[in-house]
Amino acid sequence: SRSRKSRKSEKCRNALHYAKIRYRYIRCGVTLMLNLDNKKFVAVENTANGEVSSETEFHYHQQGKMIWAEYCGGEILKGFLIGKWIDDTQIEFTYQHLNQSLENRLGRCCTTFSLEKSKLVGHEKWQWLDTLEQGSSLIREI
Repeated sequence: SRSRKSRKSEKCRNALHYAKIRYRYIRCGVTLMLNLDNKKFVAVENTANGEVSSETEFHYHQQGKMIWAEYCGGEILKGFLIGKWIDDTQIEFTYQHLNQSLENRLGRCCTTFSLEKSKLVGHEKWQWLDTLEQGSSLIREI
């Protein structure tokens, strides 16, 4: 007769499905970090003092806890961000871009991710480093 633990272990080995629990993925009881590598996002909301719009596309990369992205479109000619995961659902990063007026803008941001209809959504709180103005935006995986 098999022990209860070995049946559970076998079930986990045979099951290839992941369960969403509070925006974390659990596979056989092991917490997995969200993976942003090669994911693309667009901004769907932004405060008036922001420069990102629905025309701006972000292309993310990830290596371990390190994340980075390139972005452009709309008011943004070219932009880059780099940062890290600070917990299972949040990243913090700095960003820099050149806008259509050829102004170099710098800022910092903290993004909290959730899942909606099998797509990642990021709730962002950001701050310009030159004016210290703050804002918020929402990005959605495409």
